[in-house]
Amino acid sequence: MNKIKIIVQLLFVILFSSCSNLPILPFSSATPTLTLTPSVTPTKTPTPTITPRPTMTIEAYSDLFPLGNAYLPLSDEQIKEVRECDVENLAAERYPEKETSEELIYLFAPENSCDWASLAFAYAERLKDDEKMPDIAKNAFGKAISDNIGFALSTPLFYRYYYDNFTIVETPDILKQNITKVHIEYKWGGMGDQIEYTIDINQADTDPTVTLKNLTPITLKENTKAKVNIETVQALGNSLINLIPINSQFPLTVCYDNYPDWAATLTLADGSKIELNTNESNMIYIGGPWQVNIDGQNYIQFSLEFIKTIDTLIQEIGLPYGQPMAMTCSGSDVFEQAYP
Repeated sequence: MNKIKIIVQLLFVILFSSCSNLPILPFSSATPTLTLTPSVTPTKTPTPTITPRPTMTIEAYSDLFPLGNAYLPLSDEQIKEVRECDVENLAAERYPEKETSEELIYLFAPENSCDWASLAFAYAERLKDDEKMPDIAKNAFGKAISDNIGFALSTPLFYRYYYDNFTIVETPDILKQNITKVHIEYKWGGMGDQIEYTIDINQADTDPTVTLKNLTPITLKENTKAKVNIETVQALGNSLINLIPINSQFPLTVCYDNYPDWAATLTLADGSKIELNTNESNMIYIGGPWQVNIDGQNYIQFSLEFIKTIDTLIQEIGLPYGQPMAMTCSGSDVFEQAYP
């Protein structure tokens, strides 16, 4: 029976292959298995969203200054604001020492002159000895004094911005005329040799002629000049910029073994006279800051321009300054003396 079955199968294969062009496939009794490989979508890590830090700026001091007219005396409210503003402690609280200058502007939003003063102080505190005051620090200082000029005399700001500031107010109108005469008195005391002299300059606007008096020691007259340049003399008036109003003049004596004292009188073309003094102030090595009374109002110069011009004049004449032997300096209140 099995033989018959095999013969039938063979006949079927032969018959099929002769009637079809399809390839002959082997028979198999096994059931085919379909294998499916699942499609896997990889999980993506979401990209973090970074919110950019907003750009923060401070109005440029050059947009606020210089002013063309002298400041009026401070009001009672302005005096109170400066007195009650603890600049140094506010700066320490709002701008911790670990924060860099680049971060300060983002830490606290100033709303008034006191706030701007503390920010200006924080910037100044981060300066190294060989660095100049950056514009952003001057901008903060400018904002502080634009509404209350008294902050220029706030003790912590005064010592930091006095030497590295900008033109706050221009020369008063009364000084925008020729100087016809100059009278200067200088005295110096300390551990070194005492120095004293008086200088009179006549014909200051045409042919400045120098007369020296009261020389101590008398040998100071050696190698001095009897003539000076007109430009040097006329620069005295033009250099009286940055006059900040004060209630009363005062001595800013912060150093030892260096006691210069200056007094100067400028006679102007209209006959008026301007008197200036250092009041024994020695914050500046050769003496100063200078103080002046114009039309009954006292001012202190918040810059070095007049001092530099005096120095140029003294060197041109050929006179010396006193020589300290063991000078040391410390701080002293400024606003408290300017507005006692």
